[in-house]
Amino acid sequence: MSGSAQSAVKKLVTQGKQFLSGRRVADAVAVANEIIHKYRQEPDGWLLLSEINVRRGKLQDALTNVRQALKHDGARADCYAQLARCHTVLQQKHQAHAAAKKAALLNPGDAETLDAVAAILTLCEDQAIALPLAEKAVELRPDNPWYLYNLATVQRMTGKLEDAEMNCNKALSLNPEDYRICYTRADLRRQTHGNNHIREMETLLDAGVKQWRGEMMLCFALAKECEDIEAYEKSFSYLEKACDLQRQHIDYQVEDDIETINEIISRHDRAAFAQAAAGYESEEPVFIVGLPRTGTTLVERIISSHSHVSTAGELQDFAEVMVKQAQGTGGRQKLTKKGMVERTLQLDFWKLGKDYIESTRPNTGHTARFIDKLPLNYLYCGLIHASLPKAKIICLQRNAMDTCYAVYRMMFNAAYPFSYDLQDLGRYYIAWRSLMSHWEKTLGDAMLTVKYEDLVDNQERVSRTLIEYCGLDWEDRCLEYYRQESASSTASAVQVRQPLYRSSIGKWKNYARQLQPLAELFREHGITYE
Repeated sequence: MSGSAQSAVKKLVTQGKQFLSGRRVADAVAVANEIIHKYRQEPDGWLLLSEINVRRGKLQDALTNVRQALKHDGARADCYAQLARCHTVLQQKHQAHAAAKKAALLNPGDAETLDAVAAILTLCEDQAIALPLAEKAVELRPDNPWYLYNLATVQRMTGKLEDAEMNCNKALSLNPEDYRICYTRADLRRQTHGNNHIREMETLLDAGVKQWRGEMMLCFALAKECEDIEAYEKSFSYLEKACDLQRQHIDYQVEDDIETINEIISRHDRAAFAQAAAGYESEEPVFIVGLPRTGTTLVERIISSHSHVSTAGELQDFAEVMVKQAQGTGGRQKLTKKGMVERTLQLDFWKLGKDYIESTRPNTGHTARFIDKLPLNYLYCGLIHASLPKAKIICLQRNAMDTCYAVYRMMFNAAYPFSYDLQDLGRYYIAWRSLMSHWEKTLGDAMLTVKYEDLVDNQERVSRTLIEYCGLDWEDRCLEYYRQESASSTASAVQVRQPLYRSSIGKWKNYARQLQPLAELFREHGITYE
């Protein structure tokens, strides 16, 4: 294509994106079609149309469009970046990962593509490739707060905490109203009386925040930093405000989850699984389950320090494969939670286990064991054992009050909607304890229960028990888990860079008065916490 034609296409693409930004979708579509008809051999019109259709929610059309773009030019990094984006929105993680890696290999030269590919690779737990791309995006556009923040998030996951804080500060100087940056920055280190951001954030809060999400994030960040300097009354007041704001905007009834847990306990018992056909006998997976903030990431880092173990992160794969197969056996009608619990007992467990293992490829299979550390897999322990009888299941437990306070003080995204109200949280915890007791009786030695406090007080003994349970020979490197250079994308990404510490045990006692309703609920149900 001639230089004048290239210039004309570039001008049209810019115009189309401006229309899209201004929500003039019809005009943007017209521009995309003009490019397609005038410059038939160029991918830009199809690429623009794909971006438009993602915005319109027409995801399959967007996927078709970008594939058409790649037919015209299979060496464009921005086309593969858009393909990865489409797969991401469609929740097709493995396809998104493959497309993003292809884009990275094509060495994108513009900041927008670099940032987009880095963000998708980060979502796919491939921070090692994401980091240099995010760094290059910032190098090209150091004035873009979005790119700075995205770089900071990758740096947090990879242990570059000082760099992450520096980039958070730069991003906030460019966009003071991006309050999630305040939230991320607060967690990067323990704040001190002489070095914190409390006054800065209180000034932002006093000035008024336009949207409730921003106010919520500021309050979570303030709660964390006030706790660091032992201003406990102020900390809890901000925390309560943050949780109340989030809870007001969630359509959630804890009774629904409790009913599902009770249905699992009722139906997924030893007798039900005794009648099932044999599962898929792979020894690879190690499932680490438990409520969040109970030490699941710590145990993951200890075990994955072993030379024969890799971690696959918090995989959604088991539930996705299970749901897909259950829906497939029940026709087109969408199953209720209760119906799903019943239907899963009718699955082909050998196929469920095999399909799960295959779904984790190619990220697994290169070591003798891999870790799946999705806490919510505690709902499926029975199904996991039935479908993968040689898999290891490790359940973390922690003091009831410490667990609930740690969950309450955390801002989750879509997961754990019970965590923003103390009564919801307490009731869910009680149901969860019943479920864990059920799994211990049903699975016996097929599940190992580890108490967080035992691990902290007896690190080497419990660590050796974990490694032995996984069928591996002991390696001293497992005691120095914090020296691992591999990334962590969990809420504990900062904490697991440190040697084991006891300061989180009994932390709830700093808020004994505020947590009194939770304590009373536990006493009523015979749950000890002292």
